[in-house]
Amino acid sequence: MAVAVAGLLAASALAYPGESPRPRPASPRSVLTAAPAASGDLLTGGPLVAVTPSTFWSTDLKTNNSSGIWTDPHVGAFLNQTPFDWSRYGTWTEECNISSDIQYGPNGSQRIPCAYNLTAFKLWCLSRSPRCHVIMPLPGENNNSREDASIAKFIVKTLGFQPDYFSVGNEPDLWKHYGIPWANWSYLDHRRPTPLAYAIDLRNAIGAVRAVDPSARFVGIEATCSCDSYQIGQVLHVDGPNISAVAYHSYPYRSTVTPTLQKFLDPLVGAGNVTSTYQHVRAAVNRQCPSCSGLPVFLNEFNAGPGWTPSVFNGTYANALFLAASSIQALRANVSQFTIFSLQSNQTSFGYSMMNGTSSVGPTGLLFSRLIDHLAMGSVYATHIVTNVPSVWSVLTENSSKASLFVVNANLTRTVHLHLSPLILNGTTGDVYTWDPGNASPKVVHGKIAGSYDVPPEGMLLVLVSPKAIHGPSPHPAATIAVNPVPAVDREPRSPTGNGPPRAALPPFARTARMEDP
Repeated sequence: MAVAVAGLLAASALAYPGESPRPRPASPRSVLTAAPAASGDLLTGGPLVAVTPSTFWSTDLKTNNSSGIWTDPHVGAFLNQTPFDWSRYGTWTEECNISSDIQYGPNGSQRIPCAYNLTAFKLWCLSRSPRCHVIMPLPGENNNSREDASIAKFIVKTLGFQPDYFSVGNEPDLWKHYGIPWANWSYLDHRRPTPLAYAIDLRNAIGAVRAVDPSARFVGIEATCSCDSYQIGQVLHVDGPNISAVAYHSYPYRSTVTPTLQKFLDPLVGAGNVTSTYQHVRAAVNRQCPSCSGLPVFLNEFNAGPGWTPSVFNGTYANALFLAASSIQALRANVSQFTIFSLQSNQTSFGYSMMNGTSSVGPTGLLFSRLIDHLAMGSVYATHIVTNVPSVWSVLTENSSKASLFVVNANLTRTVHLHLSPLILNGTTGDVYTWDPGNASPKVVHGKIAGSYDVPPEGMLLVLVSPKAIHGPSPHPAATIAVNPVPAVDREPRSPTGNGPPRAALPPFARTARMEDP
């Protein structure tokens, strides 16, 4: 028997370009149906390509009010149902002196309070221990290491909270007030740091912060996009011995804020997808700093683009489908940290967020709280689906207690007739989660796993079984498995090298939103 399901996550070896726009199916299949064996798409095992680090799942903790992370019980309840043990916290952090709770406007005016509340965050984080790890941004645009040290001292000494990492500034190539004191900011400012200037700014901030917090660790840069490889290189040259990771952001798109559904999904394939951008940044790190091959690379803001404003499909089921396939790509690429932007909007619409301003959970929130949270974390195997259906993604993950197969069919018109045998042994008992546009949320069935399943257009499938039921993946890592250590300590010092070529212009698909956007 074949079950029509909604396949989710998974980067299949067959990643074809998207098809031309076609009418969306009026009524996706979501009932039991027979799949002819002759037309089946065969699932096979593959080599071990990654061991997912504990830092992997992360989100930008934006809430609809400054203390919502602690005062809104719906926010806490939602996060407890997700895999997000890591986060970036803070909104409009470039403009905020959090130790005095003053936020500055682009004209230097003062507003009280800041858009985020560290006391509330500390209370929430302690209540969630040990499942709470955070990257805490410090201001960078004003280029004042003394203020950074004062803020860090306030966080660590006064509040009594030690972040896992600090970062200094956000997307420095988009700054307008570089080196200007907050009170002197003007709408007419157009001052940006050069890549070298930012690297020196970071070096000064690290030294000042460690004078008051010797155990402080740092994410070297929160780069605007994967194309910021030269800026990342400058940080490695100047600050390499003193940083624990580097990060970039990505909001892939190939159209406008009103694309067709096909255009919205097209960036899952090609130069703008997670697989390509992560490989680009990793290669740039290794090329510009051969001794940095083990330095973690975080993808610390990610969602479907464009980055400056949500499209008509952000916050919909299509956005959940996009994030599902991208999550599969991130798992298979061995990304060190995968941060979903963001937690909550301050409006009734969802936009990039998993929750809206009234604390309702949207489709992307359901993806991570009702589906991906059940994914086994541990060894990642590169499964392969032999099919002529474009835009199908799959991954097998496994640990000592369970194994999970995640399949996402991002094709708009064609069903995948997926045969699980011989990868999953016949007669195995387990859980099958399915989701498609015809269902408001994922559905689960417990029982004997069928030999084949139909994954309908825009469908997701998650199969959970005992590790003993898996037959096929190679027990040995592939020769190309990436080195991805948990970033527990800083690397050994090394000598800085020379300057590189100027940074390339931002390609349209790579422009991103700032973490501080409202």
